[in-house]
Amino acid sequence: MAILSSHWAASVDPERPRQEYPRPSLVRDRWLCLNGRWEYAIRGEGEKPIGSDGHIVVPFPVESALSEVERPLGPGNVLWYRQALSLPEGFRGERILLRVEAADWECRAYVNGRMAGSHRGGYAPFSLDITELLDGGSSQELVLEVRDPSDAGVQCRGKQSLQPRGIWYTASSGIWGTVWLEPAPAARIDRILARVPPGAAAKDGRLLVKARLAVPSGDRSTHHLRIAAMAGGEILARAEASAEGGTIEVELAVPEAHPWSPEEPFLYDLELDLDGADRVGSYAAIRTVGLGLDSSGRRRIFLNGRPYYNNGVLDQGYWPEGIYSAPTDEALASDIAMAKQLGFNTIRKHAKVESERWYWHCDRIGMLVWQDIPSGGAPMRFLYSAILGFAGLALRDDRRLLRFGREDAAGRADFEREIEEIVGFIEPFPCVVVWVPFNEGWGQFESSRIAAALAERDPSRLVDAASGWYDAGAGSLASRHDYSRMPRAPSRVSAGIRAGARAAALTEYGGLTLKVEGHSTDDERQFGYAGASDREALARGYERLAARLERLARQGLAASVYTQITDVEIERNGLVTYDREVLKAELSRVREANLSLTRAGSEAP
Repeated sequence: MAILSSHWAASVDPERPRQEYPRPSLVRDRWLCLNGRWEYAIRGEGEKPIGSDGHIVVPFPVESALSEVERPLGPGNVLWYRQALSLPEGFRGERILLRVEAADWECRAYVNGRMAGSHRGGYAPFSLDITELLDGGSSQELVLEVRDPSDAGVQCRGKQSLQPRGIWYTASSGIWGTVWLEPAPAARIDRILARVPPGAAAKDGRLLVKARLAVPSGDRSTHHLRIAAMAGGEILARAEASAEGGTIEVELAVPEAHPWSPEEPFLYDLELDLDGADRVGSYAAIRTVGLGLDSSGRRRIFLNGRPYYNNGVLDQGYWPEGIYSAPTDEALASDIAMAKQLGFNTIRKHAKVESERWYWHCDRIGMLVWQDIPSGGAPMRFLYSAILGFAGLALRDDRRLLRFGREDAAGRADFEREIEEIVGFIEPFPCVVVWVPFNEGWGQFESSRIAAALAERDPSRLVDAASGWYDAGAGSLASRHDYSRMPRAPSRVSAGIRAGARAAALTEYGGLTLKVEGHSTDDERQFGYAGASDREALARGYERLAARLERLARQGLAASVYTQITDVEIERNGLVTYDREVLKAELSRVREANLSLTRAGSEAP
């Protein structure tokens, strides 16, 4: 395969990569970034990690160029990381937390030769209190042990594959997110969730803030929380409350509220103080999302109480030099900014979960997010599943033959555990408006039950229970994939049914393919859905699709997701090349087509 990288790769310092504070939802002033060169070794299962294979650059997966290793891990092997570190003097006297933003898939941590804890799941961060494992010396040893079966296992893995081809991409094993240490009090704020209270309107200016506390075992003391909401440095609202551990809830009344939207992404700063000992920063947005009927009785997605067409683009989140890890924070924000410039207001984050900073960039730039739960399960019987899928049948998926790779009860339970973990991680970010637990039958099972559980857990968002193929009639959306040149909406719209319980969404379409020589990892192979001969043909094809969707939007189509923002490996249906160097169609034409589509779907006929 050809060597390919984006221009951001040249600015990566392998001694100090990705130095930005990684957790915008809960900010503390003191922390120690551990990104950089670590010793590594790849050994077989059961082998002792004697010696070193060299150095690996964290936070880039072992298969990536930026890791400086570029070796596959594969099932049956163990990836060992080792780092010697010194604690800053100011950390002493507090609890020391080891935080790992992402490690795929199973990770065990050791401090000074003793086990600190473990975590399973490749997409959510985890934290370990390592205070009792630190010795009194100036240097400490940190070792991480990682296993990842990739697509030889049934765990959530998205599009990672040991044999990349078509829409399946290079596996991304080991640490792929920032690793850091953080000092904090024994009783501390552990998580912050701020949203408009259930039943309230955005214009009301109310924010319900929930602060989850971490307290020592046996602590029954009362803890006091003070909170302030600010904008432009001015304090707009204050509140306080007390509780014995658990979660403290505080409601703020913000005067002259500014609802958040892609057009006006207004964010409020939050300052929280627990017992005068733990002071943290966060932020919030005032926004509501739900379903409603427009003036013609058609079911629409409503943002802040008004119909709002979700005009989206599919985003895989892959990078030629970092695979799952963007080379820099600027690069991480660039795809969001490009989607915005092209006139999209929504990104469907497809089969992957991003770092906190990506969601924060969406919040501040102004971009709605539909969040997929990365797929998993055993390989499907493709002919069987494809025939059923393309037939467009509404199928119950709670029967054994329709579990599509999730026949194993333990695998299903593990998937539900990962859903809970991923949702809990991403839930604080207001940009996220739709959960997508299943895509095209990949590991799909009991979607009605799982969609209902998601809606109950998080009533502030919608649920696309099954994006494309196997629609069991559940969730907030009737969801269809159609890569033809004349895409159709779900049958509820085309049949003229207006007052159904769900809104209609075309959740994948387009896939216009244009090969740009020298901007791919493989100039010989390519995959796409509908060819375009040159930039002009691609622009015309996009305009025709947008015009087609405008007609569907006026009939009641509530959302659409174009495939896709960038090429990925041999998949060439991006509006931008994989290295982010070439925009394949004239920006102004794509933008105008998108803005016209959004207007058509947001205004009552």
